[in-house]
Amino acid sequence: MLMLSNPNNPSSVAFEQQEIEKIIQDFDGLVVLDEAYIEFSDCPSFVSLVEKYDNLLILRTLSKAFGLAGLRLGFAIACERLIYELDKAIPPFSVSNVVAKIGAAALDDQEKVAVAIEQTKMSRQDFQAFLASLPDCQVLPSQTNFLTFTFKGAEQFYRRALTQGFHFKYYSKGILAGYIRMTTGRPEEMALLKELILESLHTD
Repeated sequence: MLMLSNPNNPSSVAFEQQEIEKIIQDFDGLVVLDEAYIEFSDCPSFVSLVEKYDNLLILRTLSKAFGLAGLRLGFAIACERLIYELDKAIPPFSVSNVVAKIGAAALDDQEKVAVAIEQTKMSRQDFQAFLASLPDCQVLPSQTNFLTFTFKGAEQFYRRALTQGFHFKYYSKGILAGYIRMTTGRPEEMALLKELILESLHTD
């Protein structure tokens, strides 16, 4: 089994369709593609490929774009054969009736969700432009509801933000050492974060 996330977490970068298709074609086994952040992406979902490839299983969630993280509710999309086999492994009553009804109502309210997604994308683009204007700031191209970036005062900014009640990830080691992974928030929150970043730059 090969598991991939697209767009990727924590890099926030998305695959091209030809890259995904080559992986599916070349891999001798099940390819599980997690599309938890696909609603925020300008790239299309790979749902259309499930009938073409019988070794592709796509996972989706209502935790991100639908704002229902507390429900812990998601679903799988695949060809009929894979869904049949997957159904054998799912325990009975794994999702309560209440959770199922809330999830169904959320999926039916696509107009409201679309507005929230557009607001998130605008917030992301605005903050990404702000980061790009900073000296020596590196921002990964985001296709999600979060940004992954670094700059000279990144660690100082992270510690300042913690004192203001913000919680996000600072990587102290690994391939993303020195980078911050931060989910976009409300306009007033993003404005305060901009101020904290500028303060960190001036005191570095």
